[in-house]
Amino acid sequence: MAEAPAAAPQGSVQNYASPSSSLPPSNALLAAIRSKNPTALQQALADGADKNTRSNGTPALTLCVQTGQTDLLRILITAGADVNQTDAQGISALEHARTRGAAEMVEILLKAGAK
Repeated sequence: MAEAPAAAPQGSVQNYASPSSSLPPSNALLAAIRSKNPTALQQALADGADKNTRSNGTPALTLCVQTGQTDLLRILITAGADVNQTDAQGISALEHARTRGAAEMVEILLKAGAK
């Protein structure tokens, strides 16, 4: 009987956010945000992921705010993500950051031109 393959370490984005991934780069970008993996996020962007991609109507930047990932927010902004995108309810990443009391994220978004 063959042994089952070893499980990927918790937090790993193996098989869905790696250069050999079979998923489209934008899906890998979302997976990188969910797993809080800046290396995988940078790889997804290098592989052509849409920096303004959405998950169920929520922009990638907003996902960064919702998960408290300041470093990932910076990566997406540096890559040219639209800082004024809104989610399906019309709420921007800046508004989400303010609601959460995320002062550093608010400052980053304002410096990047968020309104």
